[in-house]
Amino acid sequence: MKSWFLIACLLTVTFTHVYAQNGAALLSKGGDGHPVFEKSYIDVQGSPYLQDDWAIGNVDLVNGKAYKGVALKYDQVKDQVLFKNDKDEMNVFTQPVKSFTINNRKDNSTLLYRNGFTPLKNATEASYYQVLADGQTQLLTRIVKKIRDDKAYNSATTVRTIDSYQCYFIAKGNTPVLIKKSDSAVLEALGSNIPALKEYIRKERLNVKNDADLAKLIAYYNTLEGSSH
Repeated sequence: MKSWFLIACLLTVTFTHVYAQNGAALLSKGGDGHPVFEKSYIDVQGSPYLQDDWAIGNVDLVNGKAYKGVALKYDQVKDQVLFKNDKDEMNVFTQPVKSFTINNRKDNSTLLYRNGFTPLKNATEASYYQVLADGQTQLLTRIVKKIRDDKAYNSATTVRTIDSYQCYFIAKGNTPVLIKKSDSAVLEALGSNIPALKEYIRKERLNVKNDADLAKLIAYYNTLEGSSH
């Protein structure tokens, strides 16, 4: 189990047409999606999705098209973005998705996902990362889900369970670097302005194990880097 977690952590101007308002209908008419009938998660314990319910979001495709106000789901087992069309059918995008936002139903915040990063082991440029802090240096996280099959001794029954692993990265430019959520590991990955960052952590009483605090530290780091150029 632990070894698979380590592998998972190591994965893992053009004209833009913006389609606002009834995005689902426009997606269907534009030929950028087709229905998909999901059967692979029958009798599987756990959810493959970021959120089980549909949530509103925006999508940017690599071909330059952008759709707003679309009902989305994010399949974290297949690392695939799905949308609901105007017939309430589950659809997969026929064109690659460059980035998307989706409403977090827990607290009504907006979650941003992006791909196109330098591939790590067992990941590709199409692999999505959640962007927790944006800018010249980015704080990224990636939840990797995988179906595990277990069969008890002398049992003919296979129990299928979805395992979930979360990893954190700091990306300078387009290259993610896997980090541990500790002061020393984060500061080593950032590599500059260390005294100022240590003072900021102390003054603001930041706990880098907390996502919001770590994102705040990266945002501050970007202001330091910006002022030094």
